[in-house]
Amino acid sequence: MHEKNRELLLGCPACGRAALIRECPDQCFAQGMAGSGAVLFPTEKTFLAPANVKIVAQIGFHAVGMVTEEGLELLLHVGLGADHPSERRCSFCVHTGETVRRGMPLLQIEPSAAESGVLPATAFLLCNLTRLRCSCELLRTGFVTAGSDLIRVTF
Repeated sequence: MHEKNRELLLGCPACGRAALIRECPDQCFAQGMAGSGAVLFPTEKTFLAPANVKIVAQIGFHAVGMVTEEGLELLLHVGLGADHPSERRCSFCVHTGETVRRGMPLLQIEPSAAESGVLPATAFLLCNLTRLRCSCELLRTGFVTAGSDLIRVTF
């Protein structure tokens, strides 16, 4: 029997409103097809590393894939439900293969992605919970500050 006794606290990647993933404007994410997690409606343009992670992918100009020291795969996807998925939404502060500490900047939203004054919704996903036999709990919804504990993962 697998004993669950280790925990990992993931920090909130950005200031703004955090909500259950089912409130995500993109139905693929809302239905949990890409993983568990939260949707963020950011109020600031900089996104921080939620844990000590290795950057494993930079996807277009809108997403970054990460792996924690524990092997947990994370995805930060900026601009949900966008009409033009290939448009430049972000500038990366990190490079694929780089290891970063919790709280270090990962990416920034481009000014053109926020011309209406509203920053794009962002999915923060944990992609391999089942394979790792772990669970996650969203610790808070509503306004959150960047770097505050947002998700508890139990291994």
